[in-house]
Amino acid sequence: SKARLRSGEAEQVAFMRVTPGKEKSYSGEIVPVQVKIYFREGIKANLNTLPQLKGEGFVLQQLAREPVQTREIINNTEYAVLTWNSALSGIKEGVHAVSLELEATLLLREQRRRASRGHSMFNDPFFSDSFFDDFFGSYQEKEVKVVSPELNMEVLSLPKEGRPQGFGGAIGEFQLSVTGDPLEVEQGEPINLTMTVSGHGNFDRVQAPELTQNTGWKSYTPSSEFLKDGGPGQGKKVFEQALVAKDSEPITPFLDRVRELFDRHA
Repeated sequence: SKARLRSGEAEQVAFMRVTPGKEKSYSGEIVPVQVKIYFREGIKANLNTLPQLKGEGFVLQQLAREPVQTREIINNTEYAVLTWNSALSGIKEGVHAVSLELEATLLLREQRRRASRGHSMFNDPFFSDSFFDDFFGSYQEKEVKVVSPELNMEVLSLPKEGRPQGFGGAIGEFQLSVTGDPLEVEQGEPINLTMTVSGHGNFDRVQAPELTQNTGWKSYTPSSEFLKDGGPGQGKKVFEQALVAKDSEPITPFLDRVRELFDRHA
């Protein structure tokens, strides 16, 4: 393998690497981040916690309980590797020191003492291979805290120039689809409006369009549900809203106004 150990890693039986997509981002922007923990060959480990973010200024999306498990060879040494793909989001402007840590219990193999006098089966060459070392050997538990090196990451303020009217803080690439069921109603009859926002970004800031010019419709508070689809920050947010027709207004022009409102505010 062409991979090389970084400064300070060669002396450690376990170390962590955190690789963000970029080190400068806007407040609220989703930044993909990869978290990898390396355990040296022969080390057995139990994780007591998931990687946790240290410091202020950023929040870390919830990590999966089961990381991806692989093996890598670095400097001709084999490592067991646990990998999480997640995302960071800046919440406080300025430069912040970012690092992650976790607590683990390492099981370190103790060297078996062989008898120096008399005959023992452990003095027999047949019993000297690694299989019997593992079978009859014992392990010592050692509590450790694995901490990643600090990264200096900057959170930038959102530019005011070109900001959409009524901007709610959603940053990313989003598309909107709107449907109504049924499409033809009489005065006083309800329809169910479904607005689906898909793409990638900080969906926690995506809000349903405010229907302020719906004089022909009585609207109710929409419900929302986020459905993850792909990597961090990818998916769709579905809003459902009940409307009641006040007049005999056609539904299609109304749906067009909903799309226009989203384009202005997203």
